Amino acid sequence: MARGIARIGREKTLATLARKLFHLDEAGPEEQQRAERALLEANPQLARREAYVAGQMIMVPHVAGLRRTDRVDLAGADPEAATTEALARLEAGARQLKEGIGQARKRLDEGEARLRDRAFLRLAQASLPNSAEAVFEETQSGIKAGRELLDEREAELTEAFAAASRSATELARILRKRGPDDG
Repeated sequence: MARGIARIGREKTLATLARKLFHLDEAGPEEQQRAERALLEANPQLARREAYVAGQMIMVPHVAGLRRTDRVDLAGADPEAATTEALARLEAGARQLKEGIGQARKRLDEGEARLRDRAFLRLAQASLPNSAEAVFEETQSGIKAGRELLDEREAELTEAFAAASRSATELARILRKRGPDDG
């Protein structure tokens, strides 16, 4: 079965969204939970309250035994709109990646600064008189390895996001070129 596309309205919870997108009036709690799980699996961002923004496009998967409401666009789902949405999601993911990398770098910087703090060094040497030097060397080595791994992962993920974005952009270009009547 095809996935559908819908836009979030005034819904602020996954439960409400599921009731608006699936015919659940006479369904039991198990069907409600299946609908919610399917929505969450197709749209992981819905786990966060701030994702419920009016007008935000989401994917609505087929759930065996449940009918989707007329708010879900199936046959007329605009592939260009879906491509635009995919690009927006990729951009949001890239921003989140950049923020996460920035936070991780900040924590590494704070760790290095702490190792240079004379008061901290004196406290550590007093607490670990026989092993402070080894602990510091191991910690510095761990911070260096963490920074290298972070740089490596950042490069890999940045390239993956860029490649996916290029593919989505190319798909949008092809869809525009084909036109609406070329099906």
